Amino acid sequence: MTAKIDPYAQFKTLQREVWSGFAPMEIYTTIPAAKLVGIAELKPSQRVLDVACGTGVVAVTAARAGAKVTALDLSPALLERARHNADLAQIEIEFIEGDAEALPSRPPPSTSSSASSATCSRRDPRS
Repeated sequence: MTAKIDPYAQFKTLQREVWSGFAPMEIYTTIPAAKLVGIAELKPSQRVLDVACGTGVVAVTAARAGAKVTALDLSPALLERARHNADLAQIEIEFIEGDAEALPSRPPPSTSSSASSATCSRRDPRS
């Protein structure tokens, strides 16, 4: 009897592997990250959840603006890079390895959230 392979689990494993190579592209997300944080008009000490944080450019930018940031990503390699970027900026961010689909359906009250891998790759709709 052969074990049944879960295609969804295979897809998640592939995503971890594919996204692990994204780090060299972070330079292209720095300016959009700053724009995103500016558009969000974050207040000091505001809680931010950065979903699919990747290399942490949005998380770091939000934390530098004074937000209390939690950052989530599926890829251990990208989280390692994000931690490195936070260390360079000398800021504290809570990094969590995990799947965005496992999050509760609603974030805690007064929490801003972003999906940086989706948002930063898009142009500002107002430009």
